[in-house]
Amino acid sequence: MELIIGLLTGAVLAGFGTFYVFHGRLSRVEAQLEMLSDSINRISQYPSIDGFTIPRPTVDRPIGGVNAIAETLKKDPKEIRQEEIFTVFELVTDGEALSNLVLSGQVRINNITLKSIGQAASKDGGNAQYSAVISMENLTSEDIEFVIPKGQVFENREPQSGRQNLAAAGQQRQTLAAQSSFDLAVEAHCINKDLSPPNGEPGNITVFKIRDDKFVGQAELWRSIDESLDRAKLVVEGSK
Repeated sequence: MELIIGLLTGAVLAGFGTFYVFHGRLSRVEAQLEMLSDSINRISQYPSIDGFTIPRPTVDRPIGGVNAIAETLKKDPKEIRQEEIFTVFELVTDGEALSNLVLSGQVRINNITLKSIGQAASKDGGNAQYSAVISMENLTSEDIEFVIPKGQVFENREPQSGRQNLAAAGQQRQTLAAQSSFDLAVEAHCINKDLSPPNGEPGNITVFKIRDDKFVGQAELWRSIDESLDRAKLVVEGSK
């Protein structure tokens, strides 16, 4: 029985998207795997948006972007065009960016939690009310300097969760010691003003940041996103 359970858990970790329950009992880890497996199943039908491939989140590599895009543009991913995406978002191309270090296999992210922190607890000049808490690990034998760019997008892992996706309020640069673990709280603003605040939900770091990163504070970010969404509509209408 232990061998069977091990094989089934391995199948989930491999991304087959199937989870089995024995005798109605789930350990805490198994319950988390079940939730993540369900999330992967829901977005796996969208391996690309208009030909643009976005990473699929896995247990040990929570990198995505589909959820944040779909919830911000308020469209089915299959109906979204690249021009719309890149009116609001921009790819994170810096080789030292945490998302790219994870994609290259140098850093592993074990967990990301999106939460509310309240203005009183914020250190950011723009009064950030939220944070993305990242638990990461350096897999190399060398110290790694990494950066979280301003506007780095963090999304809810669960599609259509009804919870806000976040954008980093400012840039952070840190050093992750060789073969070590590190927890980092990234202060952030809400991207989706029509959704509920995050409340400890699991998240993904995405391959995107907000294109217009000149914002200072929550109100300016919302205004910037609204203006970008208006431009995205014009792009679509102009091509019809």
